[in-house]
Amino acid sequence: MNELPTSIQKLLWDADLRSLNVETHQKLIMERVLNYGTLTDWRWLIARYGTHSIRALLQTRSMFERNAIRSEAQQLATLIIR
Repeated sequence: MNELPTSIQKLLWDADLRSLNVETHQKLIMERVLNYGTLTDWRWLIARYGTHSIRALLQTRSMFERNAIRSEAQQLATLIIR
């Protein structure tokens, strides 16, 4: 599980937290935090993965994908992560 805060663990309710790895499951974690996380969760996300990785995810995710980032979250992230 590697250092995943409790507040973020709650966002991953459908994942097996014992086998979850913050590197291997980076996209899943970023999508959940961007969609449903608090500002504190977003700060952890930026500190953990960096703005470059988050920007790259925002640019490559299609709104038609099953775990797409909600448009409201994407707009907010674009404003915060410059």
